[in-house]
Amino acid sequence: MNSVSSGILPLSFRSRDYHDRELVHIFLESLGKHWKGRAEFSLQIIVPDDELDEVSAHVRAPDGVRLLYITESECLGDDYSIVRKLDWWRRQQAIKLLATIRLEFSSTIVFNSDVVCIAEFNESSFILNEKLISDWEPKDGQSWWNATARLLAIDTANFGSYGLSVVPNVISCDLARSSHQFFRKNYGNLPTLLLHAGRLLPDEPVSWTDFSLYTLLAEMTNKLFSYHVAPEQTFGLPYRVRSENSVWQTEEFAGKVALIDRRRPDGIFVCIQSALKISPEIIREHLIDVV
Repeated sequence: MNSVSSGILPLSFRSRDYHDRELVHIFLESLGKHWKGRAEFSLQIIVPDDELDEVSAHVRAPDGVRLLYITESECLGDDYSIVRKLDWWRRQQAIKLLATIRLEFSSTIVFNSDVVCIAEFNESSFILNEKLISDWEPKDGQSWWNATARLLAIDTANFGSYGLSVVPNVISCDLARSSHQFFRKNYGNLPTLLLHAGRLLPDEPVSWTDFSLYTLLAEMTNKLFSYHVAPEQTFGLPYRVRSENSVWQTEEFAGKVALIDRRRPDGIFVCIQSALKISPEIIREHLIDVV
């Protein structure tokens, strides 16, 4: 593995009122400004079937970025009839996981529209010794790690203490395909399990996420670190995928954005969670020098 020059972005303008229509412009502008690869960055935008015309008419590619549109039914194939029954929050998480199985990329960056690119990067920025540099989090820090293990009915005693953290993050499509094939062969259809997760684990507010599933399935096959740089090796690197100054609470916004080192950011991207409903105008105003 020697390059990462693609991304995937589930996008809907109608499913929630989180300013995605405006935020996606900030994301794309910042991506075009900071991508310094030899070829165009390929971004696969996955949209609900009835929104393809609307989204493709509204969203324009900046210089250096190639946009590829695909509908959910095209992307998910036979699994579409199952995944479409999930609410948008869960559906876009399932799409991120399942899209990697069918897309042509060998590795990719997974995005939401509430991401802003704040530092230059190229196709080799997330590669070290032919493995992927990703962001990690302690599994004991979020309840969904234990919930996902319960959902998969697996004993994680011999698994690692870190798992891939939330978007944006870098994953291997080859590994996702291998893990999914393993699960389907030995356990059944993964989307069906996700659809019934709420009934199976009624006590868990979040019973699975895209990256908890990706990590645990890869650990089940013992292939995670054949594709990813081990977390301990990434902690000493000069930058992360996602800045530590990402914003998860409204009251953090001004302070955290002010902490971003414009000359040497600690991450390539920053996330300003769309659920906070901070207006795109305010985000653009505070990040005008990096967008």
